[in-house]
Amino acid sequence: MRTGPGLSALIRCTEDSTLMTIKPLCLALRLKRYSYIMLPLLLAGGAVGLTLESRISSAEPVDGVQTLVFLRHGEKPVGGLGQLNCQGLNRAMNLATVLPEKFGKANFVFAANPTRNVEEGELDNSYSYIRPLMTISPSAIKLGLPVNIKFSANDTSALADELVEDKYHNSIIYTAWSHGYLPELINKVASEASGEKHTITHDWSGSDYDTLYVLTLTWHNGKASLLSRNYKQGLNNGDQSCPDPTQVSAES
Repeated sequence: MRTGPGLSALIRCTEDSTLMTIKPLCLALRLKRYSYIMLPLLLAGGAVGLTLESRISSAEPVDGVQTLVFLRHGEKPVGGLGQLNCQGLNRAMNLATVLPEKFGKANFVFAANPTRNVEEGELDNSYSYIRPLMTISPSAIKLGLPVNIKFSANDTSALADELVEDKYHNSIIYTAWSHGYLPELINKVASEASGEKHTITHDWSGSDYDTLYVLTLTWHNGKASLLSRNYKQGLNNGDQSCPDPTQVSAES
């Protein structure tokens, strides 16, 4: 059987493999054979490097302007009930117009988790805490948005961490909460975003349902410059009677 020069050389290299020296031709053949193995490995390594570089660049901080509107829930009945009264319901419905007109249409809406119970009334009965969700729901409905209720009223640290995430850096956010925890939440968001301790407000009066705190965060390289303002909703003299469903139905 005839063999080509390449095969003959490979046979000779195999026969001489016990020798301590490698002939130049054998060395060339071995290098050629190893190149078939190494080339795919090098290509795979390069692909991994490009993927890592892509992930690093995609993890860079997002610049932008973020507007956070914080509000207390609407008025509540004498016994609490975890619920709004008729005046609070009217406030909630009017906020669906007031908030977008003053601050623009929200991209995200948050409210305290209603499964957290509160003890209210003369007998300290326990009720589901639905006031914040009821207050902001008309706004969310009108804007066609879901309401994030992942966080309980006292989860201020976790919510502050959420609100300063990159995905919110170019958005308007409405947050309806409990007045007992709002100062803590607002101060934490301001401090985390700017990297400096801020006390925007010390307290929120139990009789104050009308105040809005607005933080404007201008993000650059992972830190934000802060502008803090407060406003009045102008809804303190709202109707204390609940809307008449028959009138609403007739008007629509």
